[in-house]
Amino acid sequence: MKRSVVNWILLLALGISFIMPVLSLAQEGENVRLRRSLPSYNQPARTTGVPSLDIPKDFPVLEQTIDPKTYIIGPGDKFLIILPTHTEVGIQSMVTADGNLMIPTVGIFKVAELSLEQFQRKMDDVSRTKYREGRIKVNLLEPRYFRVHVLGEVFSPGIYPLRQTYRITDALQIAGGPTDWANLSAVEIRRKDRRITVDVTQYFSTGDLQYNPQVLDGDVIFIPKFDSDLPLVRVEGRIQNPGLYFAKPGEHATEFLTRIYGANRKNNLFAATIKRPIPGKSEYAVIPIFSDQKQSLANGHESDLVLQNGDIVSIPSLTDSVYVTGAVLYPGAYPYFPGFLAKDYAGLAGINERAAGAKGIRVRRADNSAIETGPSVPVRPGDTVEVQVATRIILKDYLQIAATVIGQVLTFLTVREALRK
Repeated sequence: MKRSVVNWILLLALGISFIMPVLSLAQEGENVRLRRSLPSYNQPARTTGVPSLDIPKDFPVLEQTIDPKTYIIGPGDKFLIILPTHTEVGIQSMVTADGNLMIPTVGIFKVAELSLEQFQRKMDDVSRTKYREGRIKVNLLEPRYFRVHVLGEVFSPGIYPLRQTYRITDALQIAGGPTDWANLSAVEIRRKDRRITVDVTQYFSTGDLQYNPQVLDGDVIFIPKFDSDLPLVRVEGRIQNPGLYFAKPGEHATEFLTRIYGANRKNNLFAATIKRPIPGKSEYAVIPIFSDQKQSLANGHESDLVLQNGDIVSIPSLTDSVYVTGAVLYPGAYPYFPGFLAKDYAGLAGINERAAGAKGIRVRRADNSAIETGPSVPVRPGDTVEVQVATRIILKDYLQIAATVIGQVLTFLTVREALRK
């Protein structure tokens, strides 16, 4: 009787060892057909890096061609002067500390504080008196460095070597960046006998270069501190720069959001609100910023909201990712692509050998957790694409566990039978 039990266990183990390869081959064939029907992606489309540029240390990085009408010459500028001889001789020369430029065989000229255009006109006049044909060509070979003072609300105030091709924002970055109390809407440029006030926040929000002018020799750039009497507003939400901000006097909420440039495509601006403390209560009034239904708490302004001290501007975020889980090679979050179906995201994540095939792909909705099954289900932002494990694989796992247990039992019975003999 005992031997018959052992024999039955042996037969069961042999049967399991025969069934498991068959299940594996059948499932692999199904997954191969599924992978062929999906888009071909060699790697998951997550983020792409931008290769860094290996720029020499002293290489003049320019944003555009230098304008001869606006560039002012000063000590340290290096020129290439081409003389109109029969071989067109090119001579390099640098403006000296006293503002002069020496051109061999031609003369020494006072060029400091002239524009490039004015200098070229002067050389045209010299050419007419010295050469019968041709004219002296003036080429700025390398812009000079000069000292600029960056003071006020920056992390590292001091004197820095800059070029005339640099702008106010470059000076701020070199000085460590503005502090939390920096009032970038009233940056002051002290230039010789005049003072220029620039609203740099307009440059960040509009990209208009007139709000980010170029620096000149001896400029003193002063970043003032916010006036403590200005309304202090907290901005919260998944935005670029949450925290405390000062609002301008009478500034509307929409103008404020544009100025702080903290919103992007991931933010739901239409759901933005102001939480305003109710006097005498520990409660907040919630005011929709972009709602057509104006409330009495809007400072009496019917067309817009003016920010008050203590306001909290809340900007909710949009869920713009799609999550892929289950029997895939690269589970995780992927960018939302309009028009992509469930099978497309399964293709991005890579179907592995444990997947249940096309019928095993389903979508779990983000808004109500409802489940829709099938490879052609449309996917919305925030949804989860689940690639289920094949039933055969689950059965195979159970059979492997059973085979292990049977093997252990068989070993135990064999050893016990041998000890009894």
